[in-house]
Amino acid sequence: MNTENGKIDSKFENRIEKNKNRVVRAIFGRAILLFSSLILQMLMLLAFMSILANYFFVYYWITIVVVVFFTVHIMNTDQNPAYKLSWIVPIALVPVFGVFFYAFLHIQFGTRQIGKRLQTLIEETKPY
Repeated sequence: MNTENGKIDSKFENRIEKNKNRVVRAIFGRAILLFSSLILQMLMLLAFMSILANYFFVYYWITIVVVVFFTVHIMNTDQNPAYKLSWIVPIALVPVFGVFFYAFLHIQFGTRQIGKRLQTLIEETKPY
């Protein structure tokens, strides 16, 4: 094997490795998780409608309770009213997807820590 084939093989291996990383990120990314929760909601609705038609009212009332709980929770937060409304609408229209989406985005401890650290840095550098 000469040096040119070795370079070509290593470039090809690097390209394959990069593509593998992209595929892994695509599979476990946020978009796929959100899309799968939307599909999960549709499947749950179909299952309740076809298999558990007699008990569909239980699912209905549970989702109403969850929507009311999250609506009250969002309304009691200290945020911009437009921001609050933009969360209440998806939670009310598609409860399972909306609740999972809200929880997924707001229960991120790393994001909170970064936000607190950023706020601390802003306060420290304000005099300059």
